[in-house]
Amino acid sequence: PSASSKKDARASSRVRLVLVLVLLAAAGGVAFLFLEGDGRGERTREERGEGAETKPGDDGRPAPQDPVLPSFDLADPAAFVAQCRAAGPPAISALLAKLRGKENRTLAPRWQFKDGKLIGYPTERAVYLQALAAIPGSEATFALEQSLRTARSVEESYLVARALQERDVGGWSRTLLERARAGNAANQRLRMEIATFAAKADAGGTAATIVEAAPRGESKDDARILAAASKALPLDLATETTTRVLDDAEITYRAKDALLRALLKRPEPEVMLRVEEELGRRELDDRMRRMMALEACNHPGFSQDVIEYGLAVSKKDMGKADVIRRRFDARERAAERLIGSALRVDPRTTSDRSAQAAMRILAAHRARLEKQTGR
Repeated sequence: PSASSKKDARASSRVRLVLVLVLLAAAGGVAFLFLEGDGRGERTREERGEGAETKPGDDGRPAPQDPVLPSFDLADPAAFVAQCRAAGPPAISALLAKLRGKENRTLAPRWQFKDGKLIGYPTERAVYLQALAAIPGSEATFALEQSLRTARSVEESYLVARALQERDVGGWSRTLLERARAGNAANQRLRMEIATFAAKADAGGTAATIVEAAPRGESKDDARILAAASKALPLDLATETTTRVLDDAEITYRAKDALLRALLKRPEPEVMLRVEEELGRRELDDRMRRMMALEACNHPGFSQDVIEYGLAVSKKDMGKADVIRRRFDARERAAERLIGSALRVDPRTTSDRSAQAAMRILAAHRARLEKQTGR
């Protein structure tokens, strides 16, 4: 091409470049005005809160900040709990953060429960847990479930489980019962209360846990906590659970003994008939059979019947006295049958010393009952 043609081409390119730059500048200005919100009806950066941290999917507004908990006054933890309740769900994350911390000041000498309710605030963590329990709603419920998994003691576990039960939330009985098994004589009474609570709140889950968690092999666990739970189950389920334990060859003799004793101490007169029926289906050693005969004749229901019968007679409430007497008679017949089945004898004619001793105890119960009416 000629020199003039090249010159014309370069000039045309410069013109096109200038036009592009002009168009880009115009477009950038519009975009700038749009983004800045200077156009009519547009929000400004300040109005939209730009510059603040936002979460994906937000509407562009700043993310809510974690709430600051009320000042924690050790002299008035109840006020702290009330303030957290008033704050509602926004206080939950801060409470969970406190519970994740290592600090846990002691505020009272020991944990005390009355009718399942915690008395006072024994520790700082107990205050935070009470505050969580005081906040209504599903978020607080979820936080309580988290707190049960991270509870540092059986007392904390009991406090949280009670709160969950009040919200009709289950699924915690296994965890609570397993934690109740760990402890010593100092908190044994509370641990047995916890086992009873678990059984009443979730009978099916507790029954399954008793069979699965029963001591096996060389374990020295006396199964006392499991026995307390079993005693609180409905009679049919308690009987089924105990027989499953008896049939498991790996479960220790000590655990079987504890659960069978707990079953025999139940207040229902028919419990001894249930046990007597089961005896015919399995082979038990002589030591366990003698234990069953002694438990039958020493059942606490006999003494309770005598006391209640005496009170009814003293008040001349003969209708009630008759009901109690018939209950006593049914219990006595059931005990006699169990003694005979356990010892494989006729308890009325045998020369077996264990059977004779058991029958003398039954006769003494009868004599105390008759004495109430002067017969």
